[in-house]
This record gives sequence, C-alpha cells and structure tokens, in this order.
Amino acid sequence: MKHKHKYEPFYHPSVSPEAKNLGIKALEIRKCSLCNKEMIYLLIKGDKWIPLFADDELDKKDILLA
Repeated sequence: MKHKHKYEPFYHPSVSPEAKNLGIKALEIRKCSLCNKEMIYLLIKGDKWIPLFADDELDKKDILLA
C-alpha cells in the first residue's frame, strides 16, 4: 500500500568535521509512523532540513539515489 510518509525524528547522530566543512550543520534520522521506513535528513545553510535521498518508491530493492 502506498502512502505519504509521516516522518518523525528518531535519532540524531553527530556530524563529522568533514561534513561540517561541506555545510551540513546537523543530521537527523526520521522514521515513518505508518510503515517504519527510515530517511536521513540534513540541516543545511539557511536552517533548512532536506532528505538525503529522493523519497520515491522506485522498486522493492530501495535503490538509493546518490
């Protein structure tokens, strides 16, 4: 069943110095309250949270777009 994911904060790992040099201020792993799918979000310049990967259901293998 397809649905719109409702991500909620789950875990806040620390940011490496290398990632900070790239402009990443913080990381947050969020979990969908409906299906438990996890997504990584990045806090970047302008205090904007963005997902690390596209949230498309491309196939059952969960191909990561990088």
